[in-house]
Amino acid sequence: MKSNYGFGAIRSVQLVVDPPAVRRGQHATLRCLYDLDDSPLYSVKFYRGLREFYRYSPGQQPSKKIFPFPGINVDNHTGLVEGSSRDERRV
Repeated sequence: MKSNYGFGAIRSVQLVVDPPAVRRGQHATLRCLYDLDDSPLYSVKFYRGLREFYRYSPGQQPSKKIFPFPGINVDNHTGLVEGSSRDERRV
């Protein structure tokens, strides 16, 4: 028996970090590029390690949620992420 729950598949997901590495106090832009194949977007979440620091869920209010994370600042109005790296790992 086949069930149709109305969910599509994501065709491709690409995380773009510009610049790819930052020093403390520098800015970085994070972008998530995806193809939903005409399905609605449920959410986009950003993590550093295992900790979530930003979530965009267009079907919820508020649609943007910011979780405090030392060294990462997210602009509450635009969703722009401002971060600093404590070491040489990528943000």
